[in-house]
Amino acid sequence: MFNLLKGECYKLIKSKAFYISCLVAVISVIFVYGMLITASKIQSGEMENGAAGVVVSEEEMQESSTPVLEKITSLDVLQQMYANFTVFIIAVFISIFVIGEYSNGVIKNVVGKGYARWKIFLSKYFFSIVTAVFFMILMTVVTVIVGCFVGEGQVAGGTFFMDLLRYAGIQLIICIAFCGVIVTVSELCRTLGAGIAINFAIATFSTVVAMGLDYLVQLILPRSDFKVSAYWCVSLMSDCPIKDMDVKFILHVLIVSAAWIVITAGAGIFHFNKADIK
Repeated sequence: MFNLLKGECYKLIKSKAFYISCLVAVISVIFVYGMLITASKIQSGEMENGAAGVVVSEEEMQESSTPVLEKITSLDVLQQMYANFTVFIIAVFISIFVIGEYSNGVIKNVVGKGYARWKIFLSKYFFSIVTAVFFMILMTVVTVIVGCFVGEGQVAGGTFFMDLLRYAGIQLIICIAFCGVIVTVSELCRTLGAGIAINFAIATFSTVVAMGLDYLVQLILPRSDFKVSAYWCVSLMSDCPIKDMDVKFILHVLIVSAAWIVITAGAGIFHFNKADIK
């Protein structure tokens, strides 16, 4: 198992997709802050409305004299990063990282060396999670650093860093569960184009599908409080509160995430053991 993990680490370090994904993560943070800075300057009259493609509504201009950068903190930016950019980066990178080895024959070669198939899958599963966590930590650190340079209000407040650690920690747990879904879907597809397309669709449309199922449940069972979205990773990432996170929500996230990890790891191992490797 150690040799397999060592091999996955080596492949990760040599992967161009990994470094490109890191660069995309950093650029995403800079892009969002760039939009906020532009909106703030438009609001203060330093730039024309519509500059750089940023439009501030007249209603917003009249109703609020508070600059955008004072209303939106680094935690708000992180919420957008986690719920939008991170899931796409993870979905695309893991698709390449997992499926790419089927097309170039690496998986067939590893299996031919006599390693247990469940160990091969779990080593890939583990390092995919490590990479996803690294992306989120990188994005978090860059967001806070850029926030420090952008304005005082971005990282102000006596509870900011406690809120940051709590929020980022819960999001990391949800991200690990989401990563497990992407790894297993990639293992099931084994075709790079199809895998990227399916995983990208999961990252893009799964929340909308979950909301639609919530509506359907309400139509069938109007008195029920059950929500499908409450048990889906991407929906939890979007709905995760920045502050005032209660114990009930934390326990819910832990249970749901653990369930997804067990289900995806089990399904991936089962299929990897049964399916032929060409």
